[in-house]
Amino acid sequence: MVYNFSTCVVSSRFLSADADEEWDNQSEVMVKLIGFVRLGLVLLLAFALGGVALGGLSSAVARRQTGWQGELPGDTVFLPADNPHIIEDDVIVPTGVTLTLAPSAELHFAPGASLLVYGRLNAVGTSSQPITLTWRDEGQTWGAVAILDSLADNRLEHVIVEHAGEEPDTTPRHQGVTVRNARLTIAHSVIRHVDGRGAHVEDNSIFSLLDSEIYQTRGDGVSVAGGQIVIQRNHIHDIAWEDHNYEGISINEISPDHPALVTDNHIHHISDDCFDVNRASATLARNRVHHCGDKAVSVGALLGQYPNDSVIHLANNLIYASASGVVIKDSATSHLVNNTIVDLSLIHI
Repeated sequence: MVYNFSTCVVSSRFLSADADEEWDNQSEVMVKLIGFVRLGLVLLLAFALGGVALGGLSSAVARRQTGWQGELPGDTVFLPADNPHIIEDDVIVPTGVTLTLAPSAELHFAPGASLLVYGRLNAVGTSSQPITLTWRDEGQTWGAVAILDSLADNRLEHVIVEHAGEEPDTTPRHQGVTVRNARLTIAHSVIRHVDGRGAHVEDNSIFSLLDSEIYQTRGDGVSVAGGQIVIQRNHIHDIAWEDHNYEGISINEISPDHPALVTDNHIHHISDDCFDVNRASATLARNRVHHCGDKAVSVGALLGQYPNDSVIHLANNLIYASASGVVIKDSATSHLVNNTIVDLSLIHI
């Protein structure tokens, strides 16, 4: 027999006392069962929602920890929301592809990993939101930022490059930043604690270093071997590593058709020469140079591609507190105008 539940409840008022008591017991059991069902549904719902929440958190963490390596398939932007971007192995920006680093982005490089740019690198931070390129594992240097065979408008502005200098197979030197047959502007940036040169430029590169700071490198602060060079308003200092001696700025093989322009820099506490110019044409003007381990300015023209055509112009520089001032050798040609050279222990000119 099938009963309507509401009818059963009403008719139960007319049952015998024993039956009434039995019904009450059954009703109580049904209430408890309904309560258990409700509790089970609540727990099941909570577990499901909790699983979703935990799953979302797990995915977010996994996404941030996923490493980058290999060739980028297309234009890519590294955003600070996904910091830190882990560079597990060399990241290659191929020709025709742009990698953009947004303000406050952080790239943490595994030992030996490098950023190799054949396309375009657009890394432009701000004074309050610099971009940081650093090591992943403390005490283990990474590779380099290498701009290679790219004449695109590559830029590092308001960028910190630190703890680099492990040479990858595809770059020619140990340094923080490499420019080879390429174009790069570095501005308002810091290169520091590098196990090699701070920046190295070679071949037919177009390179500008502006309003930046380079210090504590295990190699020359800036090393140039050819190209079109502008170095202005920089602070380069404390270039030394244990008992090894390095130059502040080394300039070599610069054509007289495009002399290097090196002006308004502050160069000091360099373990070897503050300026070392060889087989190159350049203008050095309004620089403040002091506490050079050897020469403040060394000029030579022996051998090289431009031994007879190299001309160095030195104007309005302040040179002091060094071993030697300006040393011109190897039949080099130099023009000195309105320089102040004082407080030297060996040779003024």
